[in-house]
Amino acid sequence: MRLDRRFEKRGPLVNRLLMGTVTGALQVDGKPLPPSRRAETRARHEQQALRQRLDPAIKPLWDADTLAALVAAVSGRASADTIGLAAQQAVGRLFLPHYVGSRKLRGGT
Repeated sequence: MRLDRRFEKRGPLVNRLLMGTVTGALQVDGKPLPPSRRAETRARHEQQALRQRLDPAIKPLWDADTLAALVAAVSGRASADTIGLAAQQAVGRLFLPHYVGSRKLRGGT
């Protein structure tokens, strides 16, 4: 017997009963476990899009300036207090491509 991710309750009575049992067993708090979710769910599409955006094999995560700042801070070619800014910029650029690290606190303070 082969199960696909559609888990459709149609066809002969035995198949419908079996699918009801299987889908009921593969749930927690009424939500299907990841392996039993429909392959085309919105969350899966969003997760795949994020995976592709953050895959360095598809597109480098950081630009040359951000990497240079991190390397300089870690290797000791820049002062020790620059590593915070370099790391802040590296993480910030994962979300905003032109983010620049700053000592200024954000969020109204």
